[in-house]
Amino acid sequence: MLKKTVAAVSAAALLYLTALATAIYAQEPAQQAVIVILYSQHCKAYCQKVRPILQELKQQYPKIAFLELDTSSETLPESKAKAKELGRSVLQFVTDYADVVPYVGFFNSKRKLVKDLSGPKTKELYVSVIEKNLSGDN
Repeated sequence: MLKKTVAAVSAAALLYLTALATAIYAQEPAQQAVIVILYSQHCKAYCQKVRPILQELKQQYPKIAFLELDTSSETLPESKAKAKELGRSVLQFVTDYADVVPYVGFFNSKRKLVKDLSGPKTKELYVSVIEKNLSGDN
């Protein structure tokens, strides 16, 4: 008798948690694409080439969220906390590439990493990746 009661309670709890997760997921607002740049306050030459280009692109593409995260050892915990707010894939990106700066990750609206670029690149290359992401050619 006790086994049947435990099994019934477990099944009911599982159904409840599934329904709760479904309801929470359904209430999430539509997300926008995100571009994350990892830089370090100690990275002068390369990071200072990338950041101004992405700041220009931020003005050019207001529908995309741009996030600059300092991955210096002093600020890495804060940067990881910000990344975690955007989802597991963004946090994983920061965790995996915190030591490789500058590093730029392009995430679609579902927070899937669709492209990543290491080191300074041309504005044209960044625009190309953004256009591909915006047009749904992921």
